[in-house]
Amino acid sequence: MKPVFGYLRVSGRGQLSGDGEARQRETIERYCASKGFVVIRWFFDGAVTGELDAADRDQYAEMLSFTGPATTDTIIVERSDRLGRTLAVCEIACEEARKTGITILEAASDTDLTNSDDPTRVLIRQVLGSLAEWNKNIMVKRLRSARERKRQANGRCEGPKPFGFRGNPEDDLTLGLIATLRRENYSYREIASELNRRRRPTPEGATFWVKSSVHMLDQRIQAEAAPQVSAEESKFLDGLGV
Repeated sequence: MKPVFGYLRVSGRGQLSGDGEARQRETIERYCASKGFVVIRWFFDGAVTGELDAADRDQYAEMLSFTGPATTDTIIVERSDRLGRTLAVCEIACEEARKTGITILEAASDTDLTNSDDPTRVLIRQVLGSLAEWNKNIMVKRLRSARERKRQANGRCEGPKPFGFRGNPEDDLTLGLIATLRRENYSYREIASELNRRRRPTPEGATFWVKSSVHMLDQRIQAEAAPQVSAEESKFLDGLGV
């Protein structure tokens, strides 16, 4: 049986616990069984974007360093988009492999990705690469739209909830005061002094407010439309000594 290397890649950290690696491995093993190949070593780049040049990936680079007469000159991938999510990255990887006498086979379509002698195969490979790039762009656009819809509905959709998005009324009150004072043309330094005078809790539990922390929250207010209090509400709060 002919020895080969198997190359696997998933893009995101969330995919590390998914079935991407197992699916790729299964497809490659099934293909090898039909061709009389045996995978003597697997190389897996986890959480590595397909837009990164293949040679700059740790496992892919290590795999190339092990290819040769003592091991194998053949690499199997599930699909060409495991080499690269853009046509340029995929083609560069294939060209570099071809120059060093390495053959890269796509298991899903039984295609020699490094074959440049047959114009039809080259065309098919490039069409598949273009489709992979198009599919990635469509997926990114859909995810961006979904995040934006969730952000509009909930005010936030990613990561731990920061100051002002923790469901704490005290946070909302502080952000509202900052917004009100900014409308009254207070500087960030003056707002920090005012917040300290009123003993408002700081975002990260710091001892006192500084102008940089006020600036950061003011930018968030503008970007994500944090709650504001009116001038009348501000006067009322002043009367309470808040």
